[in-house]
Amino acid sequence: MGAVAAATARAMAQKIQKVLPGINYIFIDQHPLLKIAKRKGNIKYKGSHTEYEWFIYKDDTDDPSWGGGELSVNTFEEHDPATRAHLPYCWLQKNYGVSDRTMEANRHSPDRVYKPLGANLKLAQIHMYKVIGPSIYTGGSSGDGGEAPVGLKHVIGNAYETTSNVTITASYSYAGKLITNANGIDTYVAGKKSTGSSVVGFNEEQWAPEVASLHEIPNVASGTAANAKWSVDCLIALAYMEEEMALTADLTGTGESQKPDIALMQRDPFHAMTAKVVAFQSQYGIPAQLVDEDLKLAGWRNIVVGGLTCIKDNNVPNASDGYERVLIQDSKQFIIKTTHTKAEGLIRNEFDPNNVMVNGVIGKLSANISFYVKSPTSVGAILGCND
Repeated sequence: MGAVAAATARAMAQKIQKVLPGINYIFIDQHPLLKIAKRKGNIKYKGSHTEYEWFIYKDDTDDPSWGGGELSVNTFEEHDPATRAHLPYCWLQKNYGVSDRTMEANRHSPDRVYKPLGANLKLAQIHMYKVIGPSIYTGGSSGDGGEAPVGLKHVIGNAYETTSNVTITASYSYAGKLITNANGIDTYVAGKKSTGSSVVGFNEEQWAPEVASLHEIPNVASGTAANAKWSVDCLIALAYMEEEMALTADLTGTGESQKPDIALMQRDPFHAMTAKVVAFQSQYGIPAQLVDEDLKLAGWRNIVVGGLTCIKDNNVPNASDGYERVLIQDSKQFIIKTTHTKAEGLIRNEFDPNNVMVNGVIGKLSANISFYVKSPTSVGAILGCND
């Protein structure tokens, strides 16, 4: 690399260093769940090793009884107090750069050299966003997920609808822990998380997400559950799930009480719900709808229904039956983990202006990242939201 090209490369390195904060800011801004997690302080930096772990306390139903205190020999039984969950950090990388040929062609117009490099950086950035963004919902398979992060659809056992009933396959795992038992889930059972450690279809109540078909929601406005439609029953369904998913600290297994605060959905369910709210406003004189201004300013359509901020996000995947589903979550339970430092951000940019192995200059965008929820009980879903 000649002296002119080297000087230009150093100038490019300085310019790229300046745009790094913008890469992370725009990435977080593109995804409402990431933006909310950042706002709540749920991005955890400076992780170590190839995986991370957390623990959910077990409910062993060994409660004390009244009437103790007599003179006797005290005995006790030691219990395994917690379930270990663990997921891997997942690596993603995209290289970019410009060749010596491009730099030579623009050697007498230094400012123009920045444009091809900037265009390549922008393209690499877009491709990183396209892969990481949907992984929040999809990602790797059940269990440890392999090379990709485990998304929210696996927290709910990749639930889908079969003949108007919720279905989760038998022995489905998340974070190295079985969610469902050998029978799996073939119908929604209300209040299943308050029945003790023996939970219908689930192994433990602390690992039982709240998932139901729209046709299984009680008291739908359509008259009968079989006739339920999202466009008619969306507000009833959201209100029901908001209350059913609210749990006390002893049931969550995390030591924290939980109450869902967001509902994520694609455009069709969102527009149908908005139309329902607008109709109610007109009919009953309800004041103008509330919105989360922070999300609105970032370009995310949202509307507050009860205690849920309902957000339109087209990355929300359909269920495996092809029908749309609405994901409901206590957002403070959603955690982003990375081995990067806070200064580096979720996407780290490394740029080498003088790599002897490359005829030109090369940069690398990389992420070592994963997502988890403190307890699967903090995530729920309404299935069959296509009508």
